[in-house]
Amino acid sequence: IVATAPSKDRRVFASNGGTAGGGGESIIVRETRTFAWGSNRKGQCGIEGGKCATVPEPLPVVTVKRGEGSASKREGGDAKRTDPVDKNVHFERLSLGRLHTVALTAYGEVFTWGSTSMGRCGHSSTDSGSGSRGSDRRFVQQPRHVSALRNVQVEAIAAGAAHTLALSR
Repeated sequence: IVATAPSKDRRVFASNGGTAGGGGESIIVRETRTFAWGSNRKGQCGIEGGKCATVPEPLPVVTVKRGEGSASKREGGDAKRTDPVDKNVHFERLSLGRLHTVALTAYGEVFTWGSTSMGRCGHSSTDSGSGSRGSDRRFVQQPRHVSALRNVQVEAIAAGAAHTLALSR
């Protein structure tokens, strides 16, 4: 089971033509915290401390910082798109597969973690990232950005038993 709880809204100021549209303007960033518990055999809970078979009570999912398993700077893409200002990634929507989890941010970024079997997490075997530990690439223990979607603004996600879908604008 995975749940996202809103923790607070925070005003962020942009400077020198920043992402809020100009110097001194501000935007509201919705901060959320994600908690997980239950079966974690393939790392699908994404909790700190790595792989344990069962998470008996709600624990926070590992915090992802921009640039660590995420696309920190956009290339091309939608001209109307607002790039992330906040240094931490906050999930707005979640979908749960049998052995993996997929999350969507307010900026249209997709993150996955859990079993990588049959490609369900969307990370190629050549991807490297903070989400995989050691030499075992059968699962990703922490939320990891799906780099193949770095130039796509995703609006909806869905996880099936062994596959994941992303709907773009």
